Amino acid sequence: MKKKLLLGLAVGLGTFSYAQCDITGLSPIMCLSDTPVEMEIVSPGGAFVGPGVSGAIFSPADAGIGVHTITVSAPGEGYTVAEGVYDPIDISSGSTTIGGLGDDNYVGAFPIGFDFVFFGATYTQFYVGSNGFMGFSPGMPSGCCSGQNIPNGSTPNNLIAFAWEDLDPGNGGAPVENLVRYKLTGTAPNRVLTMEFYNVDHWSNGDNVTLHTQIYETTNCIEIHNTIQPQAGTHTQGIENLTGTEAYTSTGRNASSWTGSSDMWRFCPNVGCTGEIEVEVIASPVVDATIDEIEICLGESVTIDVTGDADSYYLGVGIEAGVPFIPAITGENVYIVSGTDEDAGCIATSLVSVFVHDIPFVSAGEDFSICEDVEFTLNGIGEDLTFVWDGGAVDGEPMMQDAGSVTYTVTGTNSGGCEASSSVTVESWEVPTGTGVVTMMTGIAYDGEIDFTPTGGTGGPYTFIWSNGATTEDVTSLGVGSYTVTVSDGTCDSDVSFFVDSQASIALNELDNVKVYPNPVVDFVTVEFEGTYNWTLFDNAGKIVSTGTANGKEQISMESLATGNYMMKVEVDGKQATVAVVKK
Repeated sequence: MKKKLLLGLAVGLGTFSYAQCDITGLSPIMCLSDTPVEMEIVSPGGAFVGPGVSGAIFSPADAGIGVHTITVSAPGEGYTVAEGVYDPIDISSGSTTIGGLGDDNYVGAFPIGFDFVFFGATYTQFYVGSNGFMGFSPGMPSGCCSGQNIPNGSTPNNLIAFAWEDLDPGNGGAPVENLVRYKLTGTAPNRVLTMEFYNVDHWSNGDNVTLHTQIYETTNCIEIHNTIQPQAGTHTQGIENLTGTEAYTSTGRNASSWTGSSDMWRFCPNVGCTGEIEVEVIASPVVDATIDEIEICLGESVTIDVTGDADSYYLGVGIEAGVPFIPAITGENVYIVSGTDEDAGCIATSLVSVFVHDIPFVSAGEDFSICEDVEFTLNGIGEDLTFVWDGGAVDGEPMMQDAGSVTYTVTGTNSGGCEASSSVTVESWEVPTGTGVVTMMTGIAYDGEIDFTPTGGTGGPYTFIWSNGATTEDVTSLGVGSYTVTVSDGTCDSDVSFFVDSQASIALNELDNVKVYPNPVVDFVTVEFEGTYNWTLFDNAGKIVSTGTANGKEQISMESLATGNYMMKVEVDGKQATVAVVKK
């Protein structure tokens, strides 16, 4: 693409190097996608006009493709202050020495040599104050004995202060010290008047200063070249108008304590001016990037594809279009894909992003052991996850496991669909049990027995606790009733129950229609038989608890008896029936 060299034109009070309406900050050729830029000129108060212009901002996108002319105009008010390069004009030969200066006085007038415009007024002569300033009005006071904070309505005014404090050029010693001189150099319209304080004392002696004040024809600029100002008293360096209402100072040098050497400050009037510049806006390339996934889990890959008319594309370090890659960090990953038009140098971009969810932390817990007849729960560990177990387990719900070792695996899934797994092994111990041979009680004697044989579990040694308090493997002297043994192998235990019946209740059940109820009994037991009969209630040890004779239905109190197994015997004419009764 053909590129143009575009120049700005500045028009002011004359042609000089200080082009106050030259537009800066703007490139002659810009791309449509370029970021808006701020335009600047030296003269303050500039008003910019043109396509894509808003205030001092030029937007290529708002201007559109094509060549655009931007104009600016400035009213020309005040001064611009800037630090410059220290390079004073040497007037050591051919200069004019200013006489009559003493401690705290103001002398003049002296010729400038050209028309000099200062704060809008034209002057042809100047005055010198012994305390470090140059003025343009007669009859001003000496300004003893420190620099004023300007602007200030108190005189002296209408001045250029180069080192205003308490100086004493009348202290003698010229030309070695306390020398004040001036000289006109150059040719019209670019002449320069230089006025120099050379090796001038601070009062009363010492800390000598050397400064050049240079005023310029046509531009009406002022330069203060400071060779040396070593004393940290209250000094002022700057310019002030006739009425003391407007002033401009070097940075940090307005009625303040400062020192300096080999520096220069320039004060130039802002000239009313106009300027213009041409800007060509060219089209940016088309760049369209897409990504195949917008949410993934850490460690998974994505692919960015790019289409468009750019000459080259850049996706980022190590990333190529159409090639899967793995994002390195969790959270929102944004990728800026840029495409470049190599001829024009224009760059366009397209953004794609993928959210990377972290892999969750999941723990199934520590391995553990448990007896096979005991319930347990499996609980997945992890924040804000849903858990799914294998092996038929359900997270947080009680379960039991047959004897043996089983490994269960839990998978935890977070809100992003990312999952991780963990396993726990549960060792289920076999529970001991046993079998028994029951010998029934004969008659009313308590001679029932249970011959118990333990099996299973860890194989012993076994311990036994019977419901009647016995701790032996086998129990004897038993009455009719239920007996339970808790058998333990030292790790697990279980209950095995037996019922001891009575042979008498079977062999001697010689009476029909004997009813004993309720059974089990709480308070009263009822015996019912047609006719007259004798009844006897025995406890578990065979001891007679109560006895009596009844006809038909008899209600017998067991309210005060302990819980346990009892036996009710009913007898009529040498015949009997025996019924086991359980008291609750």
